[in-house]
Amino acid sequence: MRTLVKTLAGTAIAAAAACNGTILLGSGSGAVASAADTDGGASGDTDATSSVASYGGFIGAAPCTIPPPQELDAGDPVEAGAILAPLVGTWTGSYQPPQSSAVALTLVFTQQASGAVTGTLSFGTAAPPAPPTSATEIYPPGFQGGPAINETFPYPGFQYTAVAVSFDAVHLQFGIVQTELWKAWCELQTSFDQSSIGSCGCLPNWPCTGSPMGTGSCYTIAPDSSVMQPFGCALFSPCSLYPSECTCSSAGCTVDLRMPIQNANVALDLQLTSSNQLSGTISLDPSGPNIQLTLSP
Repeated sequence: MRTLVKTLAGTAIAAAAACNGTILLGSGSGAVASAADTDGGASGDTDATSSVASYGGFIGAAPCTIPPPQELDAGDPVEAGAILAPLVGTWTGSYQPPQSSAVALTLVFTQQASGAVTGTLSFGTAAPPAPPTSATEIYPPGFQGGPAINETFPYPGFQYTAVAVSFDAVHLQFGIVQTELWKAWCELQTSFDQSSIGSCGCLPNWPCTGSPMGTGSCYTIAPDSSVMQPFGCALFSPCSLYPSECTCSSAGCTVDLRMPIQNANVALDLQLTSSNQLSGTISLDPSGPNIQLTLSP
């Protein structure tokens, strides 16, 4: 019988898009709030020209009050580490997409001081991207807008966390979350109430106008006042297009890595064919064996 070992598990499935599902291209209409009116607002602050409180730099916005998901019972990580111990080390090889050149893969399992074992998977040979340092700068560098998963996955060099890992000494399964690249960026964002759609997000759920390419001038329009309030265009795509890259709650925004493997964006199914060889498939192309990995000496 297979022994199931669950580690961090998850996906980044956001609820509905911000901007009320409405993207208004062009200059729009209505009064425009100045930067002084909207910049740096906090819950309870009141704009000098308005009796409406502001939050997160937006007049009329409110903080998220939905609590974060409950912690999942992932079992004993030390016991799991003992089962995963034969996999500890660096596995290198390739993924062969159909009708395309092979992509280098690096799978690393590391045993922590506690005895727990964690894993990462990276594509290509590039260095990992630098972490984001600003909530309003485009991330990753060069991102062109649009559905971010399609454009940025797999991001060369990024170390995707192995989630929902199971191993029975022969059969290895785990998942990765495509939007994990955005996790550190999302954690720089403010979590806004989107009660009209029963969720939270990194922009208010109001109509938007501007450029999904992350450049130019972008505004969101408060429905109660018709005031156009500026925001950094770097937030346009990841915070307003569906699905959003960030999952937000009263604890802030992030990319959730705690859900079961069934919800992970990409799943890998591998067999340990010898003490130092893994082969199998990735759900991006499950048509046949297309992954070969060798444990480094």
